[in-house]
Amino acid sequence: MTGKKKMQKMRQRIMWSILFVIGFTLAAFAQSTGTVGTQTNTHNTIRLTPKEKAFLRKHPVITAHNEADFPPYNFIEGGKPQGYSIDYLNMLAKRLGIKVKYISGYTWAEFIKMAREGKIDVMLNIMRTPKREKFLNFTQPYAGTKKAIFTNSANIRTLRDLEGKTVSVIEGYFMQHFLEAYYPGIKLKLEKDAKSCLSSVKNGSSDATAGSSDIMRYLMKKNKLYLAYGHLIDDRRLSLDLNMATPASMTILRDVLQKAMYSISKKELNALKEKWLGAREPKIPVTGTLTDEERAYVRQKKEVKMCIDPDWEPIEFAETTYKFITKGISTDTMNVIGKELNITFTGVPTDNWSQSQQFLKEKKCDILPAAAKTKKREAYARFTYPYLDYKLAIITQANKGFVGSLMDIIDKPIAIKKGSALIPKLEKLYPAVSIVEANDTLETFTMVADGKANATITTLPVASHFINKYDLHSLGIAGYTDMRLRLSIAVRDDDPLLLSVLDKALATIPPEQHKLIYDRWVGAQAAAPYNYRNILYAAGIFLALVLLGLYRQYLLKQANKGLESAVKYKTEENLKQQQLLQEQSKLAAMGEMIGAIAHQWRQPLNALGLSIQNLEYDYEDGKIDEAFIKRYVKKNKETIKFMSQTIDDFRDFFKVDKTKEHFSAKSAVEETVSIQDASLRKNHIAVEIRGEDFTIYGYRSEFQQVILNILTNAAYALKKSGAANPLIEIILQKHQIVIRDNAGGIDEQIIGRIFEPYFTTKDQGEGTGIGLYMSKMIIEENMKGRLYVENKQGVGASFVIDLDRGEQ
Repeated sequence: MTGKKKMQKMRQRIMWSILFVIGFTLAAFAQSTGTVGTQTNTHNTIRLTPKEKAFLRKHPVITAHNEADFPPYNFIEGGKPQGYSIDYLNMLAKRLGIKVKYISGYTWAEFIKMAREGKIDVMLNIMRTPKREKFLNFTQPYAGTKKAIFTNSANIRTLRDLEGKTVSVIEGYFMQHFLEAYYPGIKLKLEKDAKSCLSSVKNGSSDATAGSSDIMRYLMKKNKLYLAYGHLIDDRRLSLDLNMATPASMTILRDVLQKAMYSISKKELNALKEKWLGAREPKIPVTGTLTDEERAYVRQKKEVKMCIDPDWEPIEFAETTYKFITKGISTDTMNVIGKELNITFTGVPTDNWSQSQQFLKEKKCDILPAAAKTKKREAYARFTYPYLDYKLAIITQANKGFVGSLMDIIDKPIAIKKGSALIPKLEKLYPAVSIVEANDTLETFTMVADGKANATITTLPVASHFINKYDLHSLGIAGYTDMRLRLSIAVRDDDPLLLSVLDKALATIPPEQHKLIYDRWVGAQAAAPYNYRNILYAAGIFLALVLLGLYRQYLLKQANKGLESAVKYKTEENLKQQQLLQEQSKLAAMGEMIGAIAHQWRQPLNALGLSIQNLEYDYEDGKIDEAFIKRYVKKNKETIKFMSQTIDDFRDFFKVDKTKEHFSAKSAVEETVSIQDASLRKNHIAVEIRGEDFTIYGYRSEFQQVILNILTNAAYALKKSGAANPLIEIILQKHQIVIRDNAGGIDEQIIGRIFEPYFTTKDQGEGTGIGLYMSKMIIEENMKGRLYVENKQGVGASFVIDLDRGEQ
């Protein structure tokens, strides 16, 4: 039987399966409409086995752990169990017709011991680990948490900063095991609960604590245990799920809880989330993070004198028409702090930035609100943590063209304002730099416009403001440096309390507040049109190179015309071989897709089966009413719609494209990943898609076949490697798609052969060896792009689809 006929038969079988499920469901529904019961028992809407029903009759009351302070999930308030997890379990218990007795008064470690010994039935909010799986049965996740570091030290922001320091964590919690495994250099101080962890940092016994962000913030506000700094931990291993778990001897309880979880509607879940998780994290007041000494200082310190750069719009500047008034991003930020601390920030008049620095040195002012840290300034000032961070742009005359890096212009005059922190930094990094000092910011731009300097270096907000305000559109952004300008508050060196207070105050300003201030002063100016000239100029150069390449290709074609007849026969033979390989590749991809559909359908088919069987029981008991019928129809329609969509995706994926089309690269990638989603989740493989979308012109299904081939190979490599946290990253960037894994890389001895036909490293029966070969043919022959691999031994492989000169 040919491959085509086999495929037709398989399609027929799949369609008959769908029709059977739909028909059976509708028939059962039609039968149920003849009887309407007078009451509804939610317990009967969950299909339980006789053994499960007997278990519930024998255990009408189950026990679950109730913590003292794990808000908003599981805690005690007014002597009663409260929280998201408590309400969720109560909802499940009501559906199962049982009650819950909550056990409190124990530490987490004691609760774990009780669960191991079978002395408690349900651990209500617990993270799944291999160690715990040895003595607990876990349900699927029902909620998730993010971890954060909380401290009073401005120098602690990441887990790496905690090396050698003491960190308080709850004994037996996941965070303890995580830090022991991955950060052995951190000294752990084990506490009984989250409140004790916060107290340990507050009284100086620990340098920091790490735990769930929402829980810690809730407890800080409730118990007035404020810590100055809170930073989310940027580690995907710590964005973890909460599950329920039962002792190993009570698998049957886990099963009935899981069935009850399936019965919870999206509407009910949303209501629960709105109740407990809908509100934003409580804002920590600045005064709450201060020590007694700092509070006394703030009460006495009614005014802070500040010296600014008077002509550095929009970051900071002064209006002097009637009196000296400070304005800009830094002034607005100081005003936010002043409002929180009940302190007035007053501007001290100065003529220029150099004088402002001299005034701070002479103690004529208390702070410089926006200053970069330099060795020279550290002689008379101390600095908060940077609160403004900008890329530094290279500004030249618009007709000068693109500047790849500072090295391209380092020997030409660069205009920089006197006293700028950039001067010593540039002189250190580039000893041969040619700097021309200007009296003010405007002069740096006019020197470039007049040809007295080749370029100036500044932040994007400043460049946008001055070019637009003074109509300097002969200038443009020629490129960016690899440096950044990080601005802090510089505080006079004899006032450590002011430094500490301002550092803590900055830490409590939320990112949204910083963005509002930035948008007020910069707004749409950052998108000023002058920057596009260089882009168009670079595009023109690129187009010229492409045309030269095409012209060279034309000459080669002309030279090779005489050889065409000699190779015609061989070409036809190769074409036949190519078509055969393409058909085999298509069938191999079909096999992958059918496997994916099997994974996608397993849960909804089980749900439909349970629903249909349950309907039969309810019908026999005469307990079906109109409300039940509506819920039943709606739920099953959603399930069938999901299954139907899966088949539509399968059909669209393998339809024969007759014409090329414009399609979204990101959409095509996401659709391919979604089809493989169940299989990937089964193998605990995470997929991250990020980057900017772009349009491709070509055959969509062929492109998706390439993505599927590379994705499947990456998943196989990850399974074989045993990576602790298997991850596939798909990055879209400037007409490129990069598919990267962390499976350890490809053996250097075989990497040169991976695109050969019939070459495979998979076990016998698991691979054909034609997927990557056909992928390369599709990208390079059909789409005129490039497909290649970048390999990092011991890290992973990156497959790059480059359509820069292809079908986009």
